[in-house]
Amino acid sequence: MRKPYAKKNIILYVLDLIKLSNSDTPLSYAKMAEILSHYDIDCDKKTVKRNIAYLKDYGYPIVNVKEGCYMDNAAPMPDPFRVNKIIIDHFNND
Repeated sequence: MRKPYAKKNIILYVLDLIKLSNSDTPLSYAKMAEILSHYDIDCDKKTVKRNIAYLKDYGYPIVNVKEGCYMDNAAPMPDPFRVNKIIIDHFNND
């Protein structure tokens, strides 16, 4: 039977969850995995942690605290055209 989601889309689900958090209500990796599992998205806390790290590397302002992590909505979000700029710069330098 086909899964209702692609494994590579888990990062998008994690992003949606972390956007709902804030400094008053951080989410733990285990809680995020539990929420995703409730919606039949197979995910463990290690997968959530790895995807949070990818999002942070991309530039999302995710803050880790003892209780979990949250999105710092006051901080600037990553530039959605960043990849386009990288590609254009690459071809302009050749």
